[in-house]
Amino acid sequence: MNLTTIASAVMLVAAGCAVAAATRDLVRVLIGLEVMFLGALLGLIPLYEVYPNTAGMLALSLFIASVSETVVLIALLFRVARVKRRVTVPVADR
Repeated sequence: MNLTTIASAVMLVAAGCAVAAATRDLVRVLIGLEVMFLGALLGLIPLYEVYPNTAGMLALSLFIASVSETVVLIALLFRVARVKRRVTVPVADR
């Protein structure tokens, strides 16, 4: 297996998770989630070499989840922007 591909996938997922968790801006949350999905898709490349059918089904599932998540978050973004005139959401105190 290609260690560079796996390391890159892990870094993308970690970066996306950090961006999504550290911001209150819905656009940045959307970007962070998309980076996480891209990291997960990149992580499927070594699996594709061993189990092509399984990796293909997982890639299709991730693609459908990514598109669904994007559509829902964009609709939420428009809804919040229309009601509050801004795209930040309150975050609970840590």
